[in-house]
Amino acid sequence: MVRPLSVAFLLAVLGLAITKPILEHSYTSFPEARVTFDVPITQRAHLAAKNTDKIQRVCLRYRVPQSALVALRVETSEKYHNQELNVDITDLNDSDSLIRRKNDIVNQVEILFKADGLAMALKKHDEEAPLSEFDVCFLNIVLEASDEGISKEVTLSVDFDTSVDGESPWQKEKLLSIQKSQPLLVRLQETIREIEEVERQLEYLVAREEKLRNVNEDTFKKWTVLAIMVMCALVVMGILQARYITWWMKNKI
Repeated sequence: MVRPLSVAFLLAVLGLAITKPILEHSYTSFPEARVTFDVPITQRAHLAAKNTDKIQRVCLRYRVPQSALVALRVETSEKYHNQELNVDITDLNDSDSLIRRKNDIVNQVEILFKADGLAMALKKHDEEAPLSEFDVCFLNIVLEASDEGISKEVTLSVDFDTSVDGESPWQKEKLLSIQKSQPLLVRLQETIREIEEVERQLEYLVAREEKLRNVNEDTFKKWTVLAIMVMCALVVMGILQARYITWWMKNKI
């Protein structure tokens, strides 16, 4: 079901992240002259554990300026028995090549990488505005098929740091527009997941209603046949009893 409180919580987290960068300590080694574009992209992904033959994969897609330093922070719950949570970061512009991989993440994990060579040029306004596009994919895995697993909630924060000195005014404006549009994309992804969850629940309810209807029909048929058999047996027994009484009375007289 759609949870309005989750959307409100998401907006509150985004507002807090805008005023105070989530990974501020990751940029302490950069010169003070560097301009930092902190794009807080906080996405809560509910990862329901599945068996190993049905591993659930939840992917989030992001775009950042080319050659930007990307900082990811993943927060999750403690480790569960026979269950692990992995994260893969893939480059969409290089045949889905793997950039980073972290296996069996627990509590909080920070990942840094530079978006080099991920050239997806935006030619609508200016060819000098390349963007890097990558996917952050979570895999919630149950190691034993007999274990149903425990659902996990993951909070992902993505920030990027880039210098815009010497860049064109349009490119600066484009970076600012990205900063404003990313929270809307996150809210859209959250809404899509909520709709998919409602759809799954409706499918489950329809299947359950059909199963219960079939059980009721089978039960009704069985009891109907049993009732007819009992009634027939009573009629036969009544006829036999009447004939026996008639025969007994004739012999007695």
